[in-house]
This record gives sequence, structure tokens and C-alpha cells, in this order.
Amino acid sequence: MINREVRSAESVSEAVVLAVSTVEDCHPRALPSLYNVVNPESLNDLFKRDSKRETPESDSVSFRFSECLVTVDADECIKVEYAP
Repeated sequence: MINREVRSAESVSEAVVLAVSTVEDCHPRALPSLYNVVNPESLNDLFKRDSKRETPESDSVSFRFSECLVTVDADECIKVEYAP
């Protein structure tokens, strides 16, 4: 399991793919498409940094991607657990 924050130069969806590739010890392009699980643009919009809406700290989204369970919190912290 790893915890990873979204860096300023990347989107949430990019950070998810990089975190999962780290947990699975593979190149990000070796993973299945994130589009098969969640719409990356919607995921990015949900956690937009410049969003004017107030997001409670308890807001999060979880989904399975490749062999992992991914949780993205409102503070843009990504938790990835290997869960085959």
C-alpha cells in the first residue's frame, strides 16, 4: 500500500496511474486504460484545485483499477492498496 499526494504539475488521473504502477511495479503504459474504470476527465474535475465549491474533508472516491483499490480524498491524497 502507498499514499501519494497529487503534485502540482499533474492531474489526479495521472497521479492515480503513476501510483498504481508503483504498487504493481510496472511501467504506467503496461496498465489497462483508466477509461475502462472511470472517466479521467470527470475524476480530474471532481478534485479540481481551482474549484470554488467547498469540499468537505470527508469527500472521497474509491474504485478498483487494475489489481488495486484506489481511494482519492478531497485533499488530493491517493491511497493505493494491492487487492487482486
